[in-house]
Amino acid sequence: MIYIGKVSPSKIDEVIDIDVLTFFEEYEPFKVNIPKNEEQRSQLKRFKLNCFISGEMTELVRKNQNLISRDCLIIDLDDIFFKEKNELIQKIQKLFKNYDFVLYPTISNGFKGLRYRLVLPLRESVKAREYHLLVNYFSKVVLKSIIDKVDESNGTWSQAQGLPINDKSDIYIHKGLKRLESNKLIDIAKDWQVQTKGFSDDYNKTLSPTKRVFNKSYLNNMLIEIFQGSEEGGRNNRIAYLTKKFIKQGVKPSVMFEVAKVANSYFMPPLSEKEVKQTVESVTMTMLGVRE
Repeated sequence: MIYIGKVSPSKIDEVIDIDVLTFFEEYEPFKVNIPKNEEQRSQLKRFKLNCFISGEMTELVRKNQNLISRDCLIIDLDDIFFKEKNELIQKIQKLFKNYDFVLYPTISNGFKGLRYRLVLPLRESVKAREYHLLVNYFSKVVLKSIIDKVDESNGTWSQAQGLPINDKSDIYIHKGLKRLESNKLIDIAKDWQVQTKGFSDDYNKTLSPTKRVFNKSYLNNMLIEIFQGSEEGGRNNRIAYLTKKFIKQGVKPSVMFEVAKVANSYFMPPLSEKEVKQTVESVTMTMLGVRE
């Protein structure tokens, strides 16, 4: 299903039962004059332009708990190494020549270099945790020759991404021989996470020897706390709550900042990294009297 609405308010305006490639083939972009002012572009994107989610929802309101699954990886390519769109397209073609994908410019394209959105249909739908893992893996590994800095908000579970605007000819649709096999990719991404000594390993090392023997259900509960998400109005309080809880378990302030960034990626919308850092530092200063 394709769910269409605005970033704000978060309710869905239209539901279309159609394959994602067919949807983009038939989609007629909204015509708009793009303002040069960044704040004006942000307001336009938030309140006026259509955005979408491809997957399955229980209710027509964008909340983490209402989104059951996604059937596409959607990654914003913001810090692109290339200056020309043809070079970007050729690189994406080479990477995904056998797979379906859609590539189109975002509203910010041209203001700070190339800004494009990549839509990768999946053969099997994925849940929240697997989606975040795959977005992280693709951003840091598969696309490392294309983008310099990872946009952490890409992994936000119920975030809707803007649809193409103005020129239909700018929508590049590639029909490959198949779609990305989610189950195989999840296994590969999990192996990568372990090999690179990812978050869970770093987190465990911060704990005292007695804490390292906690049972699996305790660890699961801690992880659930991270992936729970939050909406506007409660995001800073959520970061503060997590910081207090994890610091009490022995997590170092510097590692806590990394934990908080992961939690923030599930917020809708995420806080800025600066806000997250300020909240973590404020709480740790109060609790421990230290700043890292």
